[in-house]
Amino acid sequence: MIPSLNWKEIEVLAKQLRTKIEGSFVDRVIVPERKNTLDGFLKSEWAIRFTSKTSESTVLFSLKPRQTYVTWVEGKGPVASTKATRSSFDLALSKYLRGAKLSQVETLPEDRVLVFKFRQSAEAGSHSGASYFALVLVMIPAAPGGYLVEIPSEATGEESDSSPKEISVSPFRWKVLAQSKKSTIDFFVPPSRSAKPPKDLAIRTDLIVPLEAYSKTIEKELEKEAFENRIQNIKKVLNLRLKVAEDRLEQSENAAREAQNEKDWQRFGDLLKSSLATKEEEISGNHRIVVDYETQERIAIPCDLSLSLKEQVEKFYHLAKRKVRRIREASERAETCSTTAKNLKTSLAELPLFPDWKSLAQFELLAGVHHGNQELTQRTTANKSRWSGKSFLSKDGLPIWVGKNRDENLELTFKYARGNDLWLHLRGKPGAHVVIPLSQGKSAPLETLLDAAVLVLQYSGGANWGVAEVDYTFKKYVKRIKNSKEVSYTHNKTLLVKPEPSRLKRLLSQMEK
Repeated sequence: MIPSLNWKEIEVLAKQLRTKIEGSFVDRVIVPERKNTLDGFLKSEWAIRFTSKTSESTVLFSLKPRQTYVTWVEGKGPVASTKATRSSFDLALSKYLRGAKLSQVETLPEDRVLVFKFRQSAEAGSHSGASYFALVLVMIPAAPGGYLVEIPSEATGEESDSSPKEISVSPFRWKVLAQSKKSTIDFFVPPSRSAKPPKDLAIRTDLIVPLEAYSKTIEKELEKEAFENRIQNIKKVLNLRLKVAEDRLEQSENAAREAQNEKDWQRFGDLLKSSLATKEEEISGNHRIVVDYETQERIAIPCDLSLSLKEQVEKFYHLAKRKVRRIREASERAETCSTTAKNLKTSLAELPLFPDWKSLAQFELLAGVHHGNQELTQRTTANKSRWSGKSFLSKDGLPIWVGKNRDENLELTFKYARGNDLWLHLRGKPGAHVVIPLSQGKSAPLETLLDAAVLVLQYSGGANWGVAEVDYTFKKYVKRIKNSKEVSYTHNKTLLVKPEPSRLKRLLSQMEK
């Protein structure tokens, strides 16, 4: 944790800074790079590079709540971050202070406010008619703030450019030019307090003296914080994946049970097949009556009476094969998800401790997460991650995702598909949800659309139907019906599709899962 300083310690800090940088000139103001952090930089942290005839040094300061500090390093210090966006505050610092001479470092009496006062030479050109500016840092951990203020020249007490006197502390006359937090104040006012500050505060000399030691302490604490933030990021991703794996495991187990509980299609087919030799056929309602050749029991078998006896037998055998396939695939998915969940739990229990940066990088690579010093493109959130169900590559090289049951359909449609992805479904009948994930502003080529439509037929039980209607629309037009596992959709168009064995064979050969 970053140690917060009391007002006496800030006075000691200011005295040390005077000996280091008073009389130096501002070279530039930057947002420093922090390679080990998640973003590659720290929000609300800036660095001012100073230069003189004999030396170069850098002052870093942070105005993040509960993370306020001012440190000093010899030399140019850290490089500028290429990932950070420039705020109006640091742009104003660059505009008004670049080339300015630091004339004083002081604190407001008995307050945690540090003031850097600058004089801009006439040769550099004055801004708004002023030559004197101050950077005011309010170092109260709960409510920090930074202010660039203009000091009127008559308030400086200077007799000439060559013999400056101490600039009087007149904060109520300091016009605010820029500030680190959103506000619309015109003049800087010191933080109000309900009671006088204590006089007998202890000064932790071992913490802030020498200044170099204090800077090292801050850097070490920042490294610890960066490490912990990256660990938390890994935990977030792994826990998210664990939840997905456990949900998928439950769905797969449910799918296997549902398939197990289907009717005994194989027995139905065998019983009907045995009656093919007889010419007489007994029908009762929607059932065909057959005699069990083993028990001689009369059995009523539910049938589609629009089909011939032979066609009904073939349908039962097809359903029997589908049942076996569903059980096998659901069991395989359940086993895979169970192994995945187990591995994720093991990873969560073995996360490295500070300062094992090497192991941390390996865990990040394994988890597919990134921080400011990496350029990984793998998605890390549930609604943006890659579909873990059946996935195919179209003729155009685009992915096609398929849901095979109600739970998978809802998960695919409402957790993985994005608004402008194409969504396909069999018109007027229950069936598979199929999604073509698309990049922003892109559309699906016709061949990809036809590939997806054939997959809709294949995984909706329509491989032998002949011509069927397949609707497609953007996912943003698909809504879940309240208190059900059904969906409704609008803005759809319709394709007339028939099974294409050659197209399906190509897709199955490129199936990823």
